[in-house]
Amino acid sequence: MKKAIRKIMVLFLAAILLVGQGTAIAAEDTEVLLNERAVTASGECGDDLTWTLYDDGELVIDGTGDMWNWFSVGYIPCDLPMTTPSWSHYRSQISTVTISDAVTSIGSDAFSGYGYDKLTSIEIPESVTSIGDYAFVCYETLEKVTIYSEDVTFGSYVFNDHFGDGVVDSFELHGYAGSTAEAYASENGITFVALEAKPVPFDLAGVTMTLGSTLSIDFAIDTAKLTDTDNYAEMTIEYADGRPSETVTVPQSEWTLYSGSIYTAKFTGMTAKQMNDKVTAVFYNAYGQQLTNERSESLASTALSKLNGNAAGNAKLCTLYVDMLNYGAAAQEQFGYDTENLANRDLTEAQRAMATEAVEMTDNRISGTGYAGTTLTLAGEIQLDLVFKNSAVGTDYSSLYAIATYTDHYGNDKEVRIEGADFIKYNSTLCQVSITGMAVADYKSLVSCTVYNADGVALANAADSVESYAARNADFLGATVEAIVKFGASSYNFFH
Repeated sequence: MKKAIRKIMVLFLAAILLVGQGTAIAAEDTEVLLNERAVTASGECGDDLTWTLYDDGELVIDGTGDMWNWFSVGYIPCDLPMTTPSWSHYRSQISTVTISDAVTSIGSDAFSGYGYDKLTSIEIPESVTSIGDYAFVCYETLEKVTIYSEDVTFGSYVFNDHFGDGVVDSFELHGYAGSTAEAYASENGITFVALEAKPVPFDLAGVTMTLGSTLSIDFAIDTAKLTDTDNYAEMTIEYADGRPSETVTVPQSEWTLYSGSIYTAKFTGMTAKQMNDKVTAVFYNAYGQQLTNERSESLASTALSKLNGNAAGNAKLCTLYVDMLNYGAAAQEQFGYDTENLANRDLTEAQRAMATEAVEMTDNRISGTGYAGTTLTLAGEIQLDLVFKNSAVGTDYSSLYAIATYTDHYGNDKEVRIEGADFIKYNSTLCQVSITGMAVADYKSLVSCTVYNADGVALANAADSVESYAARNADFLGATVEAIVKFGASSYNFFH
């Protein structure tokens, strides 16, 4: 497990992208907390570990694996050099310590010696399995250490106030009943305080999908089962083409709250061809303790579950799911991705009959000044790309910008600004301007795009839509563009 350190996270509100929405909804702008404090010092403390001390007194230890061992208190064989962790030079400034739950050991002499006057307690995450010799020796202001692992190996004189002497009278070791921490406390005359029982993993509340300009799987957790607000979800995707799996961490600050009783955490950015790629989610608390049982789903399995469950009585919703699966299957065949397991393979004949029938596609493109053509990118999202001639816009894109406008399927006017730095050099004579963020149901929306120079003078313009592109390229791209339009039509029909 790898949890992003909670106190240095950049907090952003999660964007909610639904089939019927084309833009992100944010309740308010959120400041970037990293800008509120400065780094006092930093360095390395393991082969894959780093430490950072901030000016508010927090020492953050981040990374994965074991911490290095040091020898600084003088109770060592004479042939070993004395060493200290580099943060010890700032010990008088340290008031709190945050340890990533991917750290697996606390090194010898990590916090030994005098001078940690502001640091009275430390929490050691469940990932730590060993604490080295003299790790906290001579540390007389230490009042409490909390250990969240049930099986930690302790070195010699870990918490003693002096070599051979006992611990400070007020010191307490907190841990789980029956743990090695309790045994160590008993053997060394340390006051032990039992933590509440370790969380028993529970099942997630459910799984749903967000079908906007991007596709995502949303894992739901009951808010009533959360005891704090600093939890996180880990989601791992397994690719059907054999690529190494990838894991992302989604902090609670990026979850979406529904009706005050359910949070959802999203795995987003999946493409249509990936509808069979499996995503496994597990939720953890701030100390790296597992809150939920694993739940593995794909877009295809989620859609089929809805078709066979609570969507069965809603004809429009059933059509939406069937069209989505047909779109996924068409994309798989188009790109040669996992073609032995097409997304729609498990649809029944009755369900297949719910699909949108042939739709009429109209080419409403408007070719303007400097326009060269249109492409449609099916990557992490549906992306309409308008291509312009360099002879009209020039080759120094950095001074340019484009304004794209359209009316979404609800009748709302939308405007998107694309900076020249985001233009793509299509080849030596053409440049590409990409319009993203449209909802699937906006497939008919005519997107008008104008390229301007720094003085606001219009250089090139054109207008096109997903439907228009599909109409012109049906013979070339066949089933894929037809499936996109049907998926767009069923999305539109679901909301209208």
